[in-house]
Amino acid sequence: CSKGLGIIDCETYENTIIPLKGKIISIHEAKDLNLTCILTKSEREYSIYFVEDFDHLIGHFSFEAQSSFINIENDMLFIGKNDEISCVKMEQK
Repeated sequence: CSKGLGIIDCETYENTIIPLKGKIISIHEAKDLNLTCILTKSEREYSIYFVEDFDHLIGHFSFEAQSSFINIENDMLFIGKNDEISCVKMEQK
């Protein structure tokens, strides 16, 4: 989908489009938090989007880098940027 990430509810056949900037590089799920993290790239800008319940965009942030990756382990989001790795603890309030 050129407008973002298209999601279809297989029970109701309703679709939702979550607007994303750039090309999707990686998608990871934190199952215990019901949260999906999506990494996108547009030229040198990477963005990480946080999606709840598969169709509600709850936040995002962007940064510039030559390369990047994300990974999730339990409630920890690991973000690789160039030659650095950061770790962020995710929680619901």
